[in-house]
Amino acid sequence: MRSLLGTMIVAGFAMGLSAVSAHADSTVACPLFQATRTIVEPLPPGWTTNSQVSPLTDYKVDLSSGQQVLVCTYGSSGAMSRAAPVNENCAKIPGKRFKCVSAPPPGPSVSIVSDGPITLVDNGVADLDAGGAPDIRLRADNPFLRLLEPVNNTRLSPQGTHLPTFADCQTAPYGAGPIPQSQLPVGVWLCVKTSDGNFGRLRVANVNGIPGLPIPMTIYFDHTTWSASSGGGSQPVHSDGTIAVQQTFTLDLDEGNVPGGPAADLQFQAVTATQLFLRPMNGAQFAVGNKSDRGYDGCSAASFSPNAVPLITLPVGSYICAATNQGRVSQFQITGLTGGATKKLTLAYSTWE
Repeated sequence: MRSLLGTMIVAGFAMGLSAVSAHADSTVACPLFQATRTIVEPLPPGWTTNSQVSPLTDYKVDLSSGQQVLVCTYGSSGAMSRAAPVNENCAKIPGKRFKCVSAPPPGPSVSIVSDGPITLVDNGVADLDAGGAPDIRLRADNPFLRLLEPVNNTRLSPQGTHLPTFADCQTAPYGAGPIPQSQLPVGVWLCVKTSDGNFGRLRVANVNGIPGLPIPMTIYFDHTTWSASSGGGSQPVHSDGTIAVQQTFTLDLDEGNVPGGPAADLQFQAVTATQLFLRPMNGAQFAVGNKSDRGYDGCSAASFSPNAVPLITLPVGSYICAATNQGRVSQFQITGLTGGATKKLTLAYSTWE
């Protein structure tokens, strides 16, 4: 004798799965709340079947075959499966469903200009490209204070202990100011936009010397510098940096000017002491989205609005996309907000050509 899912149940299951189109960001649901197992062979007179009805007891993405298979299990009635939609990655989500999103295409090749260890001694300099002008200096004109100083139009962007990729450094918010050595413990990473226009990363590997004491210091770095043309070409940056904006003042995201004047894109608006807003101006618009770092590509595809955004909804660390009044794509991150009667907002921004 054979036991299997009843004919009507099988038809319902097949219809439920085949009706799901395999497109980007699709949702695939286990189509049945319960499944029935029964005997289908002809029986002698007087005999009847006792069907087994089981609810959905488990669902998962099975990778044991090397391929993604979506599996819905109905207790002792058995399990049903199907292949994941083509070129999509699936994950189990609540509600007896699978969320499937487009698999990213293979990443473009990244060309390395230079890499390896770098040593900086007091007031020493180092070139992070393959020969050329120095990019960084260990400034020690005060014996109690060392500064990692970008030189020759190099820019730095602290990344914490997160290992930045080429894409991370390509879209990082950069600043032209020096960074105190006390803020660069062993293990911390920085992204670098070099004097030659390339992108790189630095890791503090070791420090020989005692911070805060007037004795010679040596800092050892690991570094990698990529060609700016890696990744199939990057969108050129028009301007970037870190800017402080006092409440009621304006900012021009195209040129980084405060106040922004007639070209201003943003105002730090204070309706009352507690009602604070970021207000787009002169035709600029914002896209708050999920407040993550979306870079040029993500901000280019964002949905923009001319509406002011309450600052209370934008905690420190939030990223906001902007379309400037000169037609450029921009992104800024809220990096600080002072207290007191007159507040000051610190933003790290990048505006692309």
